[in-house]
Amino acid sequence: MPKKQKPINILFAATSDYLPYAIVTARSAIERANGRPVNIHFMYADIVKPIPDQVRECCFEMARRSLDDVDATINFYDISDKMFLLEGQNVGMWGQAISMTHYFYLLSPLVLPKDVDKVIYLDTDMIVNCDLGVAYDTKMSSHLIAMGAPRGVEEMGDDVSNSGFSVLNLKMWRAENTLDTLLAFGRALPRARFCDQYLLHEYFKKNHVDRMMFLAPEYNLFPQCAMHVALQDIKILHFTGYGAFKPWQDVCGRQRGAHLWWRSARHTEFYEKFIMDMVAVGYKSKSQHHSFWWHLVRMKF
Repeated sequence: MPKKQKPINILFAATSDYLPYAIVTARSAIERANGRPVNIHFMYADIVKPIPDQVRECCFEMARRSLDDVDATINFYDISDKMFLLEGQNVGMWGQAISMTHYFYLLSPLVLPKDVDKVIYLDTDMIVNCDLGVAYDTKMSSHLIAMGAPRGVEEMGDDVSNSGFSVLNLKMWRAENTLDTLLAFGRALPRARFCDQYLLHEYFKKNHVDRMMFLAPEYNLFPQCAMHVALQDIKILHFTGYGAFKPWQDVCGRQRGAHLWWRSARHTEFYEKFIMDMVAVGYKSKSQHHSFWWHLVRMKF
């Protein structure tokens, strides 16, 4: 009898109202995992706007049901009581509350179970278009973090890697107290427009470059900014950046690769919610009304 593969641990960290989009990203990863089990970890703190407990619990239950037909588990971690650890970190261009959500995932060495010694962090506006097991199984040795190689399109500089995809060597972070030293370093940084990405760039790229590993840039590409790369060759599509439209708000079908997001969305309990949201967006934009309905037909809703 073949030995069961070790699961891939995937982390999302956001306010709980972003869970539906995280589940779509999770489904895309699970569907390409070649039957390998996947453990989903969702860290949240509702610090931007109040979310009623009943609404949150309903969302959690729908997330669990969205994984009923696959070999995956999901665990939720309320990190509200750990927000004090992020005091003094850079407040970027989004304001205090939203900026703090960008740092949530950095608390994973402290929050996730000790037997989780490695995790792949993904933003909630991504679609996985490859087997993440390849990146997850990469031997990191003394490296603390692995990211997609710089793509030369970041506002912070051509040598900066986007933080939406990161492989964290949690075992080593814990052994070396990296979280403490990283946050202490961040509190001494000058103010800047960006948040966690600025912190990671300054800490690893400028001071601990030997502790950062670069994977292929295709692990984190903005599809609308990478027209030279065929969609099937983009390992992870990240729907952000210059000229981006979130697929669930893309009334006129302008976002390259959005159909891949909807393909995974259909296999979640949130599918009807996404359609209703699109209808609401369409009606709010009367000038795009006809384009909206044509988009629905084209996507075969």
